[in-house]
Amino acid sequence: VIIIKPFVIIIKPFINIIKPFIALHNKNKWIKIDTQSLKG
Repeated sequence: VIIIKPFVIIIKPFINIIKPFIALHNKNKWIKIDTQSLKG
């Protein structure tokens, strides 16, 4: 755990940068599913 901690501190900003992109990607996926279900 002590060895991993510095890496977590380094990676955390990158995760915060990537998170909006992941959310956007997931949203687009859900929109696709919704349009498909509406078409039947």
